[in-house]
Amino acid sequence: MSLLDKVKNLQENNAANDKKILNGGYGLTKTFWLFWFIPTLVLIAIFVFCIESEGSAIKLSGLLLFWSGYMFLCVRNTTDGKRIWKTLALIIIGCDFINRAVGIILFISAK
Repeated sequence: MSLLDKVKNLQENNAANDKKILNGGYGLTKTFWLFWFIPTLVLIAIFVFCIESEGSAIKLSGLLLFWSGYMFLCVRNTTDGKRIWKTLALIIIGCDFINRAVGIILFISAK
């Protein structure tokens, strides 16, 4: 198998994984905890301990805003689990999205 074949195979696998997460194929538990909660905590830790410039802070907040919106759609499309847990996950992610959007708007309007 040549290098080009391996790259094409990886691209096909990545596209399949992207489609699987967007369609809720991983389930509510993995989608919420593994793909939203843990990456958000890691990025917040980077935000708190490593970022000193305002430009980097607003970029990271924008990235987290985008990620929360994308994960909101992914969690909404999950079909397994109890409805209460899905609703709670959507509320948590939605509140995070709104909080970050308001924070970015206030930060930009204060300048």
